[in-house]
Amino acid sequence: MNENSNQSITLIIPGNLEFLRIVDSVTNAVADFVGFGEDDRNAVAISVIEASTNAIQHGCECNETKKVVITFDFEDDFLRVTVLDPGSGFDPSCAICDLHEGLVEPRGRGLAIIKSLMDGVEFQFKGGTSVTMTKRKSAPTAKTGT
Repeated sequence: MNENSNQSITLIIPGNLEFLRIVDSVTNAVADFVGFGEDDRNAVAISVIEASTNAIQHGCECNETKKVVITFDFEDDFLRVTVLDPGSGFDPSCAICDLHEGLVEPRGRGLAIIKSLMDGVEFQFKGGTSVTMTKRKSAPTAKTGT
């Protein structure tokens, strides 16, 4: 990519969990295009799948006539992904925000996972529910012994 180039890709999927495979493929392709290493690429993919799963299950109530809009905005050193669904929202203060507090819960750890993997997470509840996740590229690590 060219320095300071801002790019955007939007993916619109039905509210059906079967489409998560496509979301995963597109997310990995975008993270790879931006130049993320394997760990950061995995962190982004896990986070986007978690957010998209929540959007399908809670925002769309698994109704494929409802849509989830996933927007990837990226530059040379960061990726911002917004997942928007038509749902009325939730109270983020009621969500499990720490992986340790929800360790034994069978569900509800998704937001804690996202927050632990991404550099920034924001919610908005206008015109649906959106979660915006930001990840910056990690600095390259120096190789030792060569």
